[in-house]
Amino acid sequence: MTHPDAERWDRRHAGREGPLDPDPFVVECLPRLPSGRALDLAAGEGRHALLLARRGFRVVALDVSRVAIARLVPAAEGLAIRGVVVDLETWTPPLGSFDVVVLVDFLSRALLDAIADSLRPGAAAVVSLATVDRPPERRPLRREFLLERGELRSRLGRLDLALDREAGGRAEVLAFGPPRARSQ
Repeated sequence: MTHPDAERWDRRHAGREGPLDPDPFVVECLPRLPSGRALDLAAGEGRHALLLARRGFRVVALDVSRVAIARLVPAAEGLAIRGVVVDLETWTPPLGSFDVVVLVDFLSRALLDAIADSLRPGAAAVVSLATVDRPPERRPLRREFLLERGELRSRLGRLDLALDREAGGRAEVLAFGPPRARSQ
């Protein structure tokens, strides 16, 4: 992998006991998600991919860390999950391919802007990211990894924002793509 942070993430995942618990916002959104094909961006060891697959989704889990994806494989046995090592800074989602896209704790503004295009009609995006209001002790090392106030809402604004929260140093959005075409 040519991404400069891949080795750092590999070390971080190698030292972890197991996958983190799913993000509470993702869990809250589950009952509102359409069924089908899901994309877990910056999946790590698959905390959201596993959650979605256990609920019947066919999941593509992407992460820059080979270690994380390798750890996901045995956990995903018997589930419809395909883990792929990819540099999300340069990867572009395929157009209109997913019913659900999940992005938690990985800020790439180009990727955020591309999420809407990756959704099928009627599909959902679940995004939870840190903002500039996050307490200093919990912030990433670099400010560019923090959303400005109102930035998530603005970047996903062409979608239908069903849930839109910004508090406590987090921005969370559940957004839906254009409605499905009605059958005649």
